[in-house]
Amino acid sequence: MSDNKKKSNLKTYIIFGIFIVVCFFAGLLAGFLSDGAEEAWATINWAETYKGVMLPTVVFFTLLVVAGFAVSLNIFMRNKKAVKKAESLDEDDYSDFLDEMENKFEIPLVVEGAIFLSSLLFFGLVLFFDTKMADAGIEYELSTALVIITLFVFVLSLALYLAINHITVEFVKKINPEKRGNIFELNFRKKWVDSMDEAELAKLGQKTFVAYVAGITTAIFMWLICFIGMVSFDTGILPIIVCVVFSLVLFLTASIGKTGKKKEK
Repeated sequence: MSDNKKKSNLKTYIIFGIFIVVCFFAGLLAGFLSDGAEEAWATINWAETYKGVMLPTVVFFTLLVVAGFAVSLNIFMRNKKAVKKAESLDEDDYSDFLDEMENKFEIPLVVEGAIFLSSLLFFGLVLFFDTKMADAGIEYELSTALVIITLFVFVLSLALYLAINHITVEFVKKINPEKRGNIFELNFRKKWVDSMDEAELAKLGQKTFVAYVAGITTAIFMWLICFIGMVSFDTGILPIIVCVVFSLVLFLTASIGKTGKKKEK
């Protein structure tokens, strides 16, 4: 091994060791601060707090879903018009144009998907607020109405998410006849991936790796937060179990997928 490689490895080991030491002392500091935080946490009248934030939460949730769909639909319509205008180009230029538009087709899906995932949080929050107020014996005249509105907006967010996905996929299939699949089919993703060419599969592989790394990293940090919550705020073991199960599924799926590809080769 050359001297440069040895120095590079030594530098890597030193940085990793420093990172471990910093994480250790950060954990000690978090544990020390959590004692005071637990006492302060116990003095807060959470039931009254939930009553104050329930209405703003529902209003914000509703506006988010409506505005998000408006943005997604606007982007989709602009993309559709751009493709229509480009149909007058010759075959090679039109093909290059579609390649450039590929990422733009995904923007409405990303926006609407992020909003739908956020709706899972808001739906749970409102039900949590309502339950805690009921347990504390606090009456709130708008509580039932807000829960019903939240349920309606949650279902609406799912419907709008599916609608954006459907019109986008159908439009992409129209301009790329080789694409196959219907989003309402249970095996849609498999059909869609099977209809991709090599370049698209390579891009998908890169995105999948980035998503895998981001998912594992996020799960580790979430485990740390849940661990502090369990020790300091009595949140229980369930959040930690969820983080660990999510990490295991993500890791094992990626590992098995790699092994399967090697066997196929």
